[in-house]
Amino acid sequence: MTDFLTRLGTLSLGGGVAVLLLTLAGRMSRKRYAARWRCRAWGILCLLMVLPIPVFSLPIPVQTPSALIYLQIPSGHTVPDRPPLETGERRPDLQVNGGQADGGTSHPTDRVPSQSSVQESEPVGTFFPIPTLLLGLWLTGIAVLLVRHSVAHLRFCRWLRRWAVPVTDPETVLAFNTAGNRLRLHRRPALMRCPGLTSPMLCGLLRPLLLLPQEGPQGEALELTLDHELTHYRRRDVWRKALALLANAVHWFNPLMWWMVRRVEYDLELACDDAVLQNRGQAGRVVYGRTVLDTLEALTTRSSKRI
Repeated sequence: MTDFLTRLGTLSLGGGVAVLLLTLAGRMSRKRYAARWRCRAWGILCLLMVLPIPVFSLPIPVQTPSALIYLQIPSGHTVPDRPPLETGERRPDLQVNGGQADGGTSHPTDRVPSQSSVQESEPVGTFFPIPTLLLGLWLTGIAVLLVRHSVAHLRFCRWLRRWAVPVTDPETVLAFNTAGNRLRLHRRPALMRCPGLTSPMLCGLLRPLLLLPQEGPQGEALELTLDHELTHYRRRDVWRKALALLANAVHWFNPLMWWMVRRVEYDLELACDDAVLQNRGQAGRVVYGRTVLDTLEALTTRSSKRI
């Protein structure tokens, strides 16, 4: 048990150092295409943070005197009787008749204390090893985060089933198919329009959906937006985000793992933007930048209304 917790702490410490190094590399790099390589490094790091954990083959806890927590049991409980001796051993004769038995002389050291005296002299309690308590705390944190993410996902799915509708606008469908053909996608996510969204988004692991807001961009801005989301789909960025969340759940006690989730999302967006603008001219870059600014403005306006 202690060895497992030591390995877990060492792995989390090494992962935290890797997070700091990748973050520093991202801030020092002046080339946008470096985000693509950082995304690959993030994926490898998340796999290393999750796969080596032998959750289903934990060692049997062993109580050690150096790591025990003592809990006092109420005085009403009694100590179980002394187990019988091994075969071949003789139980010492108790002193009777004033300290003599069978004509033998009594000695103070030969007297066996009674059960009541043992209860009065030694406190009764139960020992809980600290590694077991730490393991239970670690598993509880994982369960809380996984339940939290699952509940949020189920609520979002219920909201989509109620409000999302398929896109039937000919211009949007044509732009969607054109972007899919440009990226050579044989399988494509379902294109839906959902009120309440402020920006397009890709969601779903097994059944991915490309969600558009009720009043989305038009013209070239729409083409760039669809290129961006379909690039996320081609690169399986939804799975990468899910893997980062899983690594964060396993190492929830490490603050750097929470920071890693934000950096993964940032680098995925940066790499996707670079892929979209790679074959675009200056005019396309201007339109794309204006689209991003409009999206940020919509998000800021919505946040200010909530406040």
